[in-house]
Amino acid sequence: MARTVPPALPQRKLNLAEKQLIQALLQRPEMAAALQPFWGTEFVAAIWSGPFLEGFAKDPAQNVEAVLENIQDDELKKEIRAAVLEPFGSISEQQALASIQRLYDAYLVKKMEDVRDQLRQYGSGAAPDELVRKHMDIVAEKNRASTFKA
Repeated sequence: MARTVPPALPQRKLNLAEKQLIQALLQRPEMAAALQPFWGTEFVAAIWSGPFLEGFAKDPAQNVEAVLENIQDDELKKEIRAAVLEPFGSISEQQALASIQRLYDAYLVKKMEDVRDQLRQYGSGAAPDELVRKHMDIVAEKNRASTFKA
């Protein structure tokens, strides 16, 4: 009888935009104030590194390890430590804002896909007005967000 080993789960990695935001907050603690409107939102909750970004931004003078103590995901902790130790050049405020814009755009695309999947369940029949309105609101927000230049 042969023993089969289940395939290893793919290792999760921080994307470039998340790394840039972490590094930008390390370099420029004053960036935390510019990003303040995002904290506590569904958007930040959808970002893998969101708990760290939000926790660190609340008090950028604190030690990175102090923020990591409140995070349960060991894989995320490992990735954040790697991003902190990774050599990086100066990150401008524009680059940091472009990173948050990329993350927000990806969030809206995912949200739109979720609503489209729900709409597909209705086929050619009438979908609930609330669901159609939600889709239109996301499309409008995506269009509005894409007009901003970081």
